[in-house]
Amino acid sequence: MADIQQSPHQTDLDEARSVLRALAAALTAFIIWGVSPVFFKQLGHVAPLEILAHRVVWTVIMLAILFQIRGLWPAVRAEIGSKRKLIAYTATTILIATNWGVFIWAINDQRIVQVSLGYYINPLVVVALAMIFLGERLRRLQAISVVFAIAGVGYSVWQVGNIPLVTLCLAFSFSTYAVIRKREGLDPFIGLFVETLLLVPVAVAYIAYRELEGVGAIMNTGIGTHVLLFLAGIVTAIPLICYMQGARHLPLKTMGLLSYIAPSLQLLVGVALYGEAFTTDTMITFGLIWIGLAIYTTDSFHARRKPKPPVTP
Repeated sequence: MADIQQSPHQTDLDEARSVLRALAAALTAFIIWGVSPVFFKQLGHVAPLEILAHRVVWTVIMLAILFQIRGLWPAVRAEIGSKRKLIAYTATTILIATNWGVFIWAINDQRIVQVSLGYYINPLVVVALAMIFLGERLRRLQAISVVFAIAGVGYSVWQVGNIPLVTLCLAFSFSTYAVIRKREGLDPFIGLFVETLLLVPVAVAYIAYRELEGVGAIMNTGIGTHVLLFLAGIVTAIPLICYMQGARHLPLKTMGLLSYIAPSLQLLVGVALYGEAFTTDTMITFGLIWIGLAIYTTDSFHARRKPKPPVTP
């Protein structure tokens, strides 16, 4: 039977459906990341490092199952085939563990607003680090956007009297992580598996230590907590998979705009759901950051049409 060629109309319809699926996937990723503080708040009775350890273990298991289904093990072996990449993965592993650990601790220490600010300034910190470590030149509007970010953080330090360590730690750990990944060309999906796999021995050892000391979550909590600890792996893996699906089919400018959904939802969750303070000084800090982001986004729209999509925790 002769092959029937698709009409141009059918091809356009298929492309439109593909874009809509990608948009839905990207929205799912950023919404999950945005409301994830609600999930981790339910584990407030578990030590932050123990939550982190379970998150690592269950993420590895989830990704290993997926890799087995999709036959990705040769790609994993190829990804870690060079000494240079292993060194790079060692660095990114430390950075992502730091980012996750601070994120979990901050959420359960009533610092969700600071968390959201950290992820708001993340793209601006990436721009600054790319200039320093990758030799990329800042365009005029990029430089102005970075100045506004510095002004926002500086105002916070001046008013509060101390450095917003949670905000800066989250922003710089993830930005440095992104810059290293870009410089070394690390695969975003397989890379997460490699990083969590490198953390597994430490994570398992810490879980075992907590249980042997009689204070571990496995022996001292009920089935509800056990399920939540298991779901930590899903909360980590699913949005990443959705993000990659979106990034594959959507332009950078779309992904860039969507990426602000996550910190916006985090801010809303912190203030509206958990009653964290949003004072006039905090509003001014955020206002300066938002102006910087508006300038940065405007510049990104006009400067280049199809670069690589941004990375989101």
